[in-house]
Amino acid sequence: MELTSLPRLIPISVYDAARHAIIEKHKDISDVLGLLEFGTIPLPGISDVDFFIIVEPDRPISLPHFREYSEDQQYAMNSLQCVITPDTYKYLTHYDPWFVEVKTRFDTTGEFANFKKQTFPSPAYAALSLHFLFEKLVYGCLPFIADVRSTEKIQVRRFFEEAKQTKYFLRECDKVGVAHADDPDVGAADSIAREWFTMPETDRKPRVTAAYDAFERSMISIASALNTFLPTASSSRSIQLAPKTWIQREWLRRYPQSLIVHTPGRVFVYQQDCTNITLETETVKLPSVAPFPITTIVMPLSFAALATQHLFSSGGLSEYYRSCSCTDLSAVLFYADDQLMFLHELQNKNLQATRNVRNCKLYEMRFGYRPRPDHQSVGSRLSRVHQSLTSRLLHSPLYPRFVTEPRRSVFSARI
Repeated sequence: MELTSLPRLIPISVYDAARHAIIEKHKDISDVLGLLEFGTIPLPGISDVDFFIIVEPDRPISLPHFREYSEDQQYAMNSLQCVITPDTYKYLTHYDPWFVEVKTRFDTTGEFANFKKQTFPSPAYAALSLHFLFEKLVYGCLPFIADVRSTEKIQVRRFFEEAKQTKYFLRECDKVGVAHADDPDVGAADSIAREWFTMPETDRKPRVTAAYDAFERSMISIASALNTFLPTASSSRSIQLAPKTWIQREWLRRYPQSLIVHTPGRVFVYQQDCTNITLETETVKLPSVAPFPITTIVMPLSFAALATQHLFSSGGLSEYYRSCSCTDLSAVLFYADDQLMFLHELQNKNLQATRNVRNCKLYEMRFGYRPRPDHQSVGSRLSRVHQSLTSRLLHSPLYPRFVTEPRRSVFSARI
C-alpha cells in the first residue's frame, strides 16, 4: 500500500488564524445570523476546524469561496463549512446525538449563545444513535475501504478520521444494547495519529498498514453486530417500488430479492439472504466528464432498516431518494421511531431552506441531490442540463459503452 495525503505539522496558531478568518469573512454578510464551532482540535496537523453557518432561510447568500482562504487555513479547515437555518439549529442533536462540544463564535440575534444538547428517551436515542452510526459506517467507512482497496493507496489523514470512529461505534453499541465482539485493535490508528510527527518516518508505512488491516476487521465486526441486532429492532413494511430505468432493472437482475439505491457514484444493495459485505468498483468515462469510479456496496437486507426512512417521508430529498430506489420485494425492513422520522423531515426542510446559499457544504447526506435555487445563472442552468444528460446516460442501455474499467470485487467479508 502507498501512503498519500500525509498529515503535515502545523501549529495551533494556524487553527486560530483559520477560525479568525472564518468569523471575519462571514460576520458582515447579510442574512448570516451566527457561527458555531463544533468539535475540538486534539491533534494539530491531523484534526480540522468545523463550523456551522446559521443563515436566514430562503435568502440568496453568497458565502466566501474556499480559495479565499490561505493554503494553511484551507488545510486546517479541510473543507467548506456547513449551513443550517435557525430551525435546524434547535434540533442539531437529532443529526448528531454524539455531540460533545459546540461553541458560539458569532451571534447576531442572541438565539445561539448557549447551545444545549437535547436529551432523548432511551428508544429515541437508540434510533438516532444507530442511524448516525449506520451513516458513518455505510456512507463513510465502507466507501473508504473500497477506495483503498481499488487504488492500493491509503489517504492517511482521512484514514485517521475514519478509524477514530471505531471507539465511538463500540461505545454507542454498548449504550443502546447492541451485543458485539471484543475488539483488540480499537485505538490502534489513534495511537499512530498521536505519535505521527515524532515517530521515525521508516515506521509510518508498516504501522499504518497494520492499523488499516485492523480497521477493516473492526468495521466488519461492527457490521456483524448490526446485522444481528437490526432484525430484532425493526418491522416489515409493505412497499411497491418497481424499477424505473434500464440500469435499475439491470441491478435487480444482478441482485434479485434486494432493495437497491442507485445514486451518482455509489450503489447501495440491501439483499435478502446475503451474508457478506462486498465492495465492488468500476470506472466510467462519459462525454465531457473526467473518468470517475462507481462503488457498489452489497450488504444484508437487515441494514435497510436504517436506509428506508426516506422511502416513507415527504420532501425534495426523500422524493429524489425514492427515484433512485427500486426493489422486487413486497416489503422492506423499517426501523420505526418518531424522532428518526422527524430527523428526515428536518433534512428535507433544511435543504429546501438553504437552496439559495452558494459556496457551502450541506450537512445532510444528499445522495447527489441539490434543490434548485430560485434564481440560476446561465452557467448554473447549463451545468444542470449537463448533469441531467449525464444521469440519463448512466441509466440508459448505452451505459456499458462508457465503462472503461469493468466492475470487480475489491473486498468481501462474511458477517
